[in-house]
This record gives sequence, C-alpha cells and structure tokens, in this order.
Amino acid sequence: MDTFKPVDEIGRQRLREKYDIPPHQKVILFVGTEFRRKGLLTAIHMLPALKADDSHLYVAGNGDPTAYMRIAQQLGVSHRVHFLGLVKDIQNLYPVADIFTLPSSSDPSPMSPLESLACGVPVVVSSKKWIGFSEHLDGPYGETVEDPNDHLELASKIDIMLERRS
Repeated sequence: MDTFKPVDEIGRQRLREKYDIPPHQKVILFVGTEFRRKGLLTAIHMLPALKADDSHLYVAGNGDPTAYMRIAQQLGVSHRVHFLGLVKDIQNLYPVADIFTLPSSSDPSPMSPLESLACGVPVVVSSKKWIGFSEHLDGPYGETVEDPNDHLELASKIDIMLERRS
C-alpha cells in the first residue's frame, strides 16, 4: 500500500506550507479521537517542559477542543496548540511532523503510530502496558513512556527524539 510513505524534503516543505508551518518550527503530531483516553491532556502539559520552545502540537481528530484549549491557555501555550479537526488526507499530514506522539492510557493496536512510522516519522507512545505493539519500538524510530500521564517523562522522550532528528 502506497498511501502512507515518506516524502522527500521538497515534498515535506510543500506540505508544511499547506498547513502554514514555518520551516524552523518543530511539529509534534497527535492523531486520534477520544482525546482523553488517547492522552491529549498529557501532550498539552508536556509542551512547557520541552527544551525546544519552538515546538508546536498539531492535533488531528474528532473531538471538542474547548476544555483542552482552556488548559493550554492556563499553561501559556495556547499559541502552540493547533486543532485541525478531522483531516481527510491524513497521509499528507504525517510527513509535516518531526515527531508523532500518542501517550494513550488504553489502546491495544492503534493505527496512527504505525501510519506515522510508515511515513518515516518517529513516534513517542505509551509502553506495552498501554499500547500493545510499542514493545517493538526502540532507537531512532521510537521511544515509549511508562506512565501515559507523566508529562515530564513524555517531554524528556520527545526531547531525545528531536535531538536525534536534528
């Protein structure tokens, strides 16, 4: 299946332009519905703890963002959180990302991290206790967090992955 695949740097820049993403901006992508179970709150809390303060969280999926934007405002990072809603051509969103994250508290076999990996984007997801396939991740392709509610652990793992990508 050729739907999810890496793109070259020119293609990546074109896709980033489509979403109005500046070339220097670090993009952390979250794709999923059921925001609470998938760990969106942890992902938002993680933003202020990142070393790279030019990192933005892009959220694709169906759900009401109101409460999450309120929390982002309280944390002072609302300008770094972007809700895209349902994205029809999701295969074109993954390549804009530097890192994909899904700190889910319960998801035995999510598709979004696999789609991200197929597009050449490394992932930071919950450990095998929470996400079944994550036991196969390590090194340059992925990191896991033991506690899907620990935003500091998530930030640390994303920092590691961002350093590997630079």
